[in-house]
Amino acid sequence: MYAGRLAEKASTDAIVNSPLHPYTQALIASLPEVGVRHDQTTLAGIPGRPPSLINPPAGCRFRDRCPFAFAKCSQTPPFEEVRAGHHVACWKVSQEEQGK
Repeated sequence: MYAGRLAEKASTDAIVNSPLHPYTQALIASLPEVGVRHDQTTLAGIPGRPPSLINPPAGCRFRDRCPFAFAKCSQTPPFEEVRAGHHVACWKVSQEEQGK
């Protein structure tokens, strides 16, 4: 979930090893690796700030922080199954999966 809306739903293996939503990808990338010393690496964060939940933006709520955002992201993406058992709410992912 991101800002009160479902972003991605899949098996744990799919979420950890092949996330599709840009928010899920950023979350997984921000996790520390087991066995890596923190004094030898810098953890990545997600740039920007989360949206207000009192007055959330229209469209995709992650779009202001998303490196892949484009004009259509101003509309709310449907939460749809893009692969068997893998649901995502992202216009870009939907377009890419339809093109395969």
